[in-house]
Amino acid sequence: MKKSAPSLWIYAFCFSSFAAFAWWEMGHLTGPAGSTDLASLGDVETPQQCGPERSYLLSDIGKISPVFVRTRSNGPAEAPPKECVSFIMQNFIGLNAKSVAMAQCRGARGEELSSPTRGADGLGYTPPCVTEPYVNSVYNSLVDVGDCLNIPVKELLPKLYNESGLHVNTLGGGFDAGVGQLTVSALREVFMRYDGIPQNPSALEWYVKEMSKSSKESCRRILSEKSSFQLAVPAGQEICISGEASAGNCYTPWSSSNRCVVMSAPANPLRNVLFTGIFYRSMLRNATGIAYSAGEDILNGRRYSESGSLGGYIGAGNFVERLQALGATHASPTVIKQIIVSLGFNAGIRSGKIYLENYIKQKEAKGKFVRNQDVDFQNVSTGKWAIVTNLPTYWRGLGSEDVTELNKAITSLEILREVGVDPTSAQNIYRRLRPLAQEELKKINDNVKLSPDEKSKMITDLKVKYDKYRHPLLLSVFQKADELTLPEYMRIAHAYSIANEPGAGGAPGYLSFIAAKHKQLEKEMGAQVCTAEKYLQF
Repeated sequence: MKKSAPSLWIYAFCFSSFAAFAWWEMGHLTGPAGSTDLASLGDVETPQQCGPERSYLLSDIGKISPVFVRTRSNGPAEAPPKECVSFIMQNFIGLNAKSVAMAQCRGARGEELSSPTRGADGLGYTPPCVTEPYVNSVYNSLVDVGDCLNIPVKELLPKLYNESGLHVNTLGGGFDAGVGQLTVSALREVFMRYDGIPQNPSALEWYVKEMSKSSKESCRRILSEKSSFQLAVPAGQEICISGEASAGNCYTPWSSSNRCVVMSAPANPLRNVLFTGIFYRSMLRNATGIAYSAGEDILNGRRYSESGSLGGYIGAGNFVERLQALGATHASPTVIKQIIVSLGFNAGIRSGKIYLENYIKQKEAKGKFVRNQDVDFQNVSTGKWAIVTNLPTYWRGLGSEDVTELNKAITSLEILREVGVDPTSAQNIYRRLRPLAQEELKKINDNVKLSPDEKSKMITDLKVKYDKYRHPLLLSVFQKADELTLPEYMRIAHAYSIANEPGAGGAPGYLSFIAAKHKQLEKEMGAQVCTAEKYLQF
């Protein structure tokens, strides 16, 4: 388990980038998922209620086309009600305090920025005012893109709740941006040649062309808002194709320096949601083989229906048939698709397929059964493995001045017994490490010559230094993780991948985070009001 410092640093960065909000929620309850003091069950706010601190988006939202900011009388029957959007917006994070999760694309003098700011103090902003036009702009964008591109919005809402709270100006630790929390890799996919074929245009251009062939009103409304797919490019430059050699006049919308492209209103939220939809369709095709043509789902040249056999990763892996043979009689392609595509947003489209394949293969090799309840992300807690799978959790007991955090960590290490590992040695090492970590941390914090940024970097390096003691524990658990449920296995396997594969990223436990959001929405808003049936569970 030798690890180089750079790979461990990448692990620390990737976790903070992709899991900041989920970590805050799981580790510092009460956050939005754990709070019983919910802001609303779907009401909207007025500028008078919000005050000037939270009204900073109102002017730009007012410039959005009336088609997308007015309240519509009806929509697709399968669409969630608008109250789902306003509820999520108001319960993502606390409404009346600054948060680094919130950024702006306007400077102190109101000037437009190409790269978002978290404010002069770096502490972010309060969430924007949840007015009816703002809610409508996001809701109508989601419903139209979902209808036009055949994307189940109710499956997306738990993910978007977890990551962006459906806000236009949410900014993740890795500059993941806006409603869809678009990352560099997601945006590259939008501006890459469709299907990777050199003769094809970019995915964005390809989908816009196919949308134009559809008779759906939703597609027509999107295409009428040309700013959703036509970007303003600086004079003398042109948008280049991602992944290809770039000329000196190349404009790269996926660059972090241009992140306001998918955050600034009035082009957004529609542009951000459209790009998110295109990224979703790309992952769906890899997972299932289902393509998009003139507003329809197509598989093997024919219109696809839910009862049809799938291609892609799911068809090639025969996952449904193999799980049924192992005893999971309720295994369904819909849930398998949810697992692979949902994790694809966080860790790449191949990750879910790899973890699922390895889990099934190990069960088959050992002749072990898989029960239907073993594939239930909503009701299986994976948080108990955080001490092994997540660097911030492992560090907390070492770096916190509060001794109770040490005691919590020692108790958490008892989880090793579930895979037949005696935790005594790990607990003793942890006790020995704490005073050493505390001493080094104090030296950094007491050094008046260091700037805040220098201290932050040194503390990150310190965490990486002590993280090497977690890795043998992760290895010992990973070697027996196939004896656990699929949610537990995927969290552990994901963590192991991050620690051992250069470039691997994401948040271990991601599917459990969004399953928890699904469960909360079911509890607060009603069964299947904002959510899909049997989401991430057989």
